[in-house]
Amino acid sequence: MTDNQTKQIEERLIRIIIGSRKIDPTSVTSDTSLGKLGVESLDAVAIVFDIEAEFKVTIPDSEVYQLKTVGDVFTTVTQLLQAQKGSENP
Repeated sequence: MTDNQTKQIEERLIRIIIGSRKIDPTSVTSDTSLGKLGVESLDAVAIVFDIEAEFKVTIPDSEVYQLKTVGDVFTTVTQLLQAQKGSENP
C-alpha cells in the first residue's frame, strides 16, 4: 500500500468516525480515543456499519470491541484491506 493510499484511507476513516460531529478533522490523530470524540456504543455500531460499507470489508465482532482509538480503527481496516487484496491475488 502506498503512502498516498494510506493517507486516503485515514482521511476517509476520520470522516466516517467524526460523522456529523462538529470536530475539525485535522485535530484528530491516531491516538485520539473514540470516547474523546463522543463515540458511544450505538454510535460505534453505526460507525462500523459505515466503515464496512465504505471499504467493503467485514470487521469481526471480536475486533469491534477492541477498537479504542482512531489508530485502532485504521490498523484494523488496513489489515482487512490487505488480507482482502491478498486473497484476490493467489
